[in-house]
Amino acid sequence: MIQNNKNDFKSKILTKDESLSYLLFKITIRVELYLFLLTGVLILFYIFGNFQGVLDRNQRITLNLLFISSTALIIFSLICIALNTISWIAVKRKAAKVAMYYFLFLIALTVSIISILFSRSVLFLANGF
Repeated sequence: MIQNNKNDFKSKILTKDESLSYLLFKITIRVELYLFLLTGVLILFYIFGNFQGVLDRNQRITLNLLFISSTALIIFSLICIALNTISWIAVKRKAAKVAMYYFLFLIALTVSIISILFSRSVLFLANGF
């Protein structure tokens, strides 16, 4: 009985290439999650700042930070989509899990594109024509 547990444990150990790609995938997902949450918080800061009458200078700083975080989110979303495709082909991950990650990455990509368009248009209108 004990030997079966040892064999099961050895079968779950990843090879060097699989562990490196898994680590890279986990790091990029965490960075993308951080940037997604940062984008959401900055959008909330801007909305609540409008209601509370925050200074225009601070609102512009918030919009510029929103642009920067959204741009980084687009870059990391594209990197995560590429890594997800590579891991699906090379490591033979399950199609359902891959499809779920694609869906989440596309949601993050859409939110970041919308927030970039929003922040740039508001700053353009605030500066005048």
